[in-house]
Amino acid sequence: MYISSEIFYSNGANATNAIFGSYAHELANILDEKDNLPGTTGGQGWGRTYGGPHDPQDKDTGAQVEECMYGSLQYP
Repeated sequence: MYISSEIFYSNGANATNAIFGSYAHELANILDEKDNLPGTTGGQGWGRTYGGPHDPQDKDTGAQVEECMYGSLQYP
C-alpha cells in the first residue's frame, strides 16, 4: 500500500486524520479491486465499484469510505 511521504510525515493540525484516512482510503480501493474484477462493475472503472461517479474530487471506493469515516477527504 502506498501513502505519500508528504502525508505520512506531515505534522499539520490534521495529520493524524490524514494518515489514517489515507490508509482507510487505499485499503478500501485494494479490497474493491480484489473483490470486483474489471468489467463487472457496470463500466465505472477499476476500484470504483462503490465510488461516487459524480464526485468532483475522487470517484473511487476509497474516497467514499474516507468520506463516510471522516465526513470528507482528509488533508494534513
